[in-house]
Amino acid sequence: MIVVVVGPLLVGTMVWLLRRFIRTVSAAWRASAHDGALTVVMLATDRIPDDAIGWAAAMRAEFGSIDDRGARWRFAMGCVRVACLPNSRAIVSRVVVAGAVVACTTLEIYGRAQFPSQSAGYTALFAGFMLVGVWTALGGVPGAETGGALARRYGTTGGVAVGIVLVAAVTPLAIGAYAVPFAVAVAMATAVGAVSASGDPRTGLRTGLWIALFGGLVFFIGLMTLTFAAAGWFTHDTEAVSVFNNFGPVTQHGHQLSQWPGFAAFLARRESAVAVLVGFIGVPLIAIVSGTVGAILGGHRRQRTPSPARSGAPLPH
Repeated sequence: MIVVVVGPLLVGTMVWLLRRFIRTVSAAWRASAHDGALTVVMLATDRIPDDAIGWAAAMRAEFGSIDDRGARWRFAMGCVRVACLPNSRAIVSRVVVAGAVVACTTLEIYGRAQFPSQSAGYTALFAGFMLVGVWTALGGVPGAETGGALARRYGTTGGVAVGIVLVAAVTPLAIGAYAVPFAVAVAMATAVGAVSASGDPRTGLRTGLWIALFGGLVFFIGLMTLTFAAAGWFTHDTEAVSVFNNFGPVTQHGHQLSQWPGFAAFLARRESAVAVLVGFIGVPLIAIVSGTVGAILGGHRRQRTPSPARSGAPLPH
């Protein structure tokens, strides 16, 4: 089932990306009058963030003064390196997201192999979220500009915190009543902090998106890892035990938790559904709504803080 659903999604996405790439390269090839090195420079500088437009223009102007063919190609490759590797922190974030996507996919494949019973809807939702992760890991989310870098930094921290709190909420620790309000408060405070640091309310919205991504990935990885590695711990979860006793498999000896294959399969099916629904729907909703509210609050807070010029205070000389 996972191959049937994920396969067309992956193929369709690859075809769309390939067509977009071909159109972009063709346009640059025509604009450069069929100059290969200039085409590379144009494509590379088009990926430069908005706050480095001047740098991109300078690179194109400098390239125009180079006549040697080998030097032109070396210069073009240097522009590619700068465009693809904007800063070390962005690289780390992309690597972390890629690692999380691999971890989620590995856990999903393992669960399907051991307990194959999930519906196509869950599979499609899982595949869609993983594609968002892959897109982010490939640099689909800009983050080299100041606001984007702050959003990534704040959102990563907030997303990890939200994911861990919600994982604890669905375990036998029994803190579920406090988890959602706490997660909302963390996401909102994170967005407010990002807006206060950048001065741009849009940073709060971007922070919410990063919280949604990292929170969902952390929740899925945390919950499914505990489900597969510490299933015995969940026998202390009275709600899970009650559901299993009422709807679990019936043997000739009745419902027995000691029959681990039955309970383990039940637990894997149950928690995988929770991991997908909460991690890929609930966490993004919490993050995006909280990020939006945090952006509004952060913007109002900044507006109420008068600048020296507006307050009549003497400006420093």
